[in-house]
Amino acid sequence: MRNSTPMEVTVMRKGLPVILAAVLILLLPWSAGGATVQKLTLTMRDFKYTPAKVNLQVGVPAEITLINRGKVAHEFMIYDMPRQMSAMMMGHEWAEKTNYFRGHAVTVEGGKTNMRGQDLFEIIVSPGKTTTVKFTPARAGTFEFGCMIKGHYEAGQKGTLTIR
Repeated sequence: MRNSTPMEVTVMRKGLPVILAAVLILLLPWSAGGATVQKLTLTMRDFKYTPAKVNLQVGVPAEITLINRGKVAHEFMIYDMPRQMSAMMMGHEWAEKTNYFRGHAVTVEGGKTNMRGQDLFEIIVSPGKTTTVKFTPARAGTFEFGCMIKGHYEAGQKGTLTIR
């Protein structure tokens, strides 16, 4: 076994941290890109969402936290933007058919979900409760989100989601 001289030990002690730092700097962009999640919070009140306009990027995982600060339950649905009439005039069935989550993997933590087959179409959040919706936007466009409980949409509980 060979004995290290004091000079060799000093070089190794000083060189190792430099090498480790270089490796971390090279790996940092790779790890940060994989960890990106778009997070936004929507507060539900009687009878509105705050904020009422939100933006997401297509292909980047999203996490929407719904907080119900109202006195009654509220729904959260995302559907195609109504063209000539309000979504409520088009009907709950129309909102279900144009549901943004159709055919997409969605995870919901908390709240009550209503499904049509494998597809999530609405989330109901009780007063004082919080629900988290996780998905990766796959389709760009401008969509509406709203609460279709009788009287809520008409009172203004709707918003716009733009996905680019």
